Amino acid sequence: MANEVWLNELDPDKRNQYEKMKFENIQLLWEINNIWAELDNVNMALSKADAALKADTLRQRAHHLKKEKGNLLKKKEELELQTNESNLSFPEAWERLIQRIK
Repeated sequence: MANEVWLNELDPDKRNQYEKMKFENIQLLWEINNIWAELDNVNMALSKADAALKADTLRQRAHHLKKEKGNLLKKKEELELQTNESNLSFPEAWERLIQRIK
């Protein structure tokens, strides 16, 4: 009731401005609610996709095999270096050892 009295006492320009702002506020609230709903939908879709990826055993196995391949390649490289070092002369082997330590 107090708001109605206050609104009635406003000059027409101010009242018109108030009504425009009130309408704009309603539109913005509606837009915010729509955006929140869209965000919720995106989050749900993302959660489903994440769960599907985690449940994909082939993907998990491929990831594991890639890691294992990397480890085996490093080990192969180390073994090749050791093999090559055994064929080097003592000064050359000594120089490589110093280079590795640095």
